[in-house]
Amino acid sequence: MRRFLQLASLALLLTPFCAWSQASPSRLLDAVPLNLLDRSALERVRSALPERGPRDPVRLAVSVPISLGLDHGAWSVEGDIAVWRARVQSVGATLLVAAFDRLALPEGAQLRWSSPDGEVVQGPYSAADLNDSGGLWTALVPGDEALLELRVPQAQRSNVELHLGSLGHGVHALERGGVSAKSGSCNIDVVCPQGDNWRDQIRSVVHVQIPVRGGLLGGDSITLCSGQLINNTAQNGDPLLLTATHCGITAANASNVMVYYNFQTSSCGGTPNGSFTQTQRAQSRLFSHARSDHTLLRLNGAPNAGFNAYFTGFNATPQLPQNGVAIHHPSGDEKRISVYNSGSAYQQVVLSPGTTVVDAYRVRWAEGTTEGGSSGGGLWNQDRSLVGVLSAGNASCGNINGDDFFGRLDLAWNAGLDAHLDPNDSGVRSVPGRNAGGSGSGGGSGGGVPIPPSAPGSPNSTVSDSGGGGALGLASLMLLLAVGVFRNSER
Repeated sequence: MRRFLQLASLALLLTPFCAWSQASPSRLLDAVPLNLLDRSALERVRSALPERGPRDPVRLAVSVPISLGLDHGAWSVEGDIAVWRARVQSVGATLLVAAFDRLALPEGAQLRWSSPDGEVVQGPYSAADLNDSGGLWTALVPGDEALLELRVPQAQRSNVELHLGSLGHGVHALERGGVSAKSGSCNIDVVCPQGDNWRDQIRSVVHVQIPVRGGLLGGDSITLCSGQLINNTAQNGDPLLLTATHCGITAANASNVMVYYNFQTSSCGGTPNGSFTQTQRAQSRLFSHARSDHTLLRLNGAPNAGFNAYFTGFNATPQLPQNGVAIHHPSGDEKRISVYNSGSAYQQVVLSPGTTVVDAYRVRWAEGTTEGGSSGGGLWNQDRSLVGVLSAGNASCGNINGDDFFGRLDLAWNAGLDAHLDPNDSGVRSVPGRNAGGSGSGGGSGGGVPIPPSAPGSPNSTVSDSGGGGALGLASLMLLLAVGVFRNSER
């Protein structure tokens, strides 16, 4: 082992501009070069992170600059297919996310990112999965080691380009800047009886992985929110995803957002055993409005039919919801459901830190709660219609009488969201849900047929209503007595 570490150190000295060292261990996959993340590069990123407060946004991973190309792997031939493989490791990581800043995949080429044992395989990714700048952010692989495998027709091998520019190093629960403790015990699994009347709506909710620069947590990170597929009045299967603006999705990073379907525990109150294998990439941001805390994305195609997804119905009329549920991923954990039955109220909140005012519905839970990572998760009313997304709150398992605040869909509609949810300008403000009914086979791409763009959004309007906004982001909650509003932590 000492000799192995010495060789790795020598490789780093010989390649000062590369954050990787190579070795060839004599264990599983010993024919595949192992590339070790430079610990000093990781520590530099860690040392720059601010301390994370108990209610700051959930950080899944820190993004560490590295440099890995085709010369860091090994080629082999299988018939008329050239196969390139490389292993990457960042010791102590809870998970890994690969971020390619340059990737050329010719016709027939497929790239996979997997755990060494093959239990979790992300992809295959093809040229159709690349973002607008010709790069790719992958879905996550658990653990501190992963395998890259590229398969390409022999005749196309010379047309391949590959450069891994950064690696998402998953952080531990108690690590500086990492996520807080796992979601509290009062959270309710969606497979429990409380979810029986909401099975369709549950299928619409996804776990959202977002690469961000700076933001509330500082530094380059991969953060977590919740979101849901949403129907439109044209009922045309446009793959739309609604989440919270404060989650940090911009026009620049939208095509790097990854969503995970059906990440949930298989039994009520059972050991968390959700799978991260059903994934799809976003394509673009269509709409964002801070005052209602609503952001709308279009995914890169129809969801894979095997995901059994659902486009939730909605109601964008200004009516207070009387009872219903929220569905979300607290602390980035498996999908949970919260129940309210005592009505709601209009409330204005200020996201903290900052001065962004959100007009929201205020709710108090009869069962369950929300946490960091629940941000962007939906609020459904008594008619099973989506009416808002989670923006802020102080509810928790330790504060069961706390309030949560959901940005109002009706205000987002008035500010331009209607251009996308009512593309034919029918004037209808509510619509039932529908099965996604997508087809395809790509775990990474979703395998859907591209959807034509909808009408461009109208300019954002200034909203002066006194409604409330809520989503699960995590900064300190403060009471603004002078103006009679709450300063709430983002969910």
